[in-house]
Amino acid sequence: MLLALLLSCRPTPPADCPDAPWVDGTVEVTSALEWDDATGIYVGETSTFALPDDVVSFAATVDLPGVQTAFARVRFAGRTWIDASLAEGDGAWWSEPYFHWAGSGATVVAPIDADSAPSGGCLELQPAALDPGEARLVLTVRTGGTQTPTIDVNVVLVGDTELFQEDLDEAVAVATRAWTSGGGPSIGEVATYRIEGDAILDYRDSTALRATVVDPDREDALNLFFVTDYADASGTLGEAGGIPGPIGVQGVDEAGVIIALDPHRRANGTIDTQLLGEVVAHEAGHQLGLFHTTESDGSRTEPLAGTPACPADADRNGDGYWVASECVDYDGTNFMFWVAASFDQDVVAPEQGFVLARSPIARGRR
Repeated sequence: MLLALLLSCRPTPPADCPDAPWVDGTVEVTSALEWDDATGIYVGETSTFALPDDVVSFAATVDLPGVQTAFARVRFAGRTWIDASLAEGDGAWWSEPYFHWAGSGATVVAPIDADSAPSGGCLELQPAALDPGEARLVLTVRTGGTQTPTIDVNVVLVGDTELFQEDLDEAVAVATRAWTSGGGPSIGEVATYRIEGDAILDYRDSTALRATVVDPDREDALNLFFVTDYADASGTLGEAGGIPGPIGVQGVDEAGVIIALDPHRRANGTIDTQLLGEVVAHEAGHQLGLFHTTESDGSRTEPLAGTPACPADADRNGDGYWVASECVDYDGTNFMFWVAASFDQDVVAPEQGFVLARSPIARGRR
């Protein structure tokens, strides 16, 4: 097993993992995945890390290109949060608060709700995948304060996709106002890049696009890939790489958000910057670990107690779809409602802001 890490010297190791390395920054571990009868998947070695007392958050990603990855086990704060050997109950796949499942570039973040804020002590991570291989585990740990947090952004224009600077600036301002209204971070430094590729994106190429290494010196920035439209999913406003998706790392499947610009255009061809900013805030919210407040069928798979849910009787026309106008008195105006609306959706609940502000890629002041 190869271990490459950035460490801070700490005086006293935790009693329950005295030999674990202290982590204050980024660590990478590679591990061969072998079949495990207990979970029915391929699993690697369990890696244990010591988190300092001033830990704010962490993000961990299992990287095995082209393979559906996952976590067989995650334990921190004295509790097992994910355990693939469980068929049901706390820690089982698809259970709160993670609703974890196998996917490209599988990622876990903490906190994902108010109760999962990590504390100093031992963190245990066991990578897994649906196929064998040599997987890479990437862990990013954030320490320090949480005041005035900011998240830097890499704006990546694909092919001949065009986005005027004034439209980008207005959309960033909309996203920042929304996030900060609920105690979340502001968008900090925005760097713009252009890469080769198809401005009209084939949906099946989305994973490869998000795996682009944008700028090795800005791995702690959130990647936003802008295309003109989708070739086979026209009308799609955007999509995240996961809930959560890989953050704090580049060159990994699903490490970024994709946004299509044409569906944001008004009839006269101009960009609706209010809508674009809301979509940036929404899809970035997914990438950082936030779920929809209400799904299209009225169900709720979201661990935050402080966000309102749209009730079953809100589907007034009985078509089986809970649209924003039907839920306007509940969560239809929330930025994480499942579908766009004709009105502003820029409400951020305090617990959503709590999760965003403590993201491992947010820069916080002590």
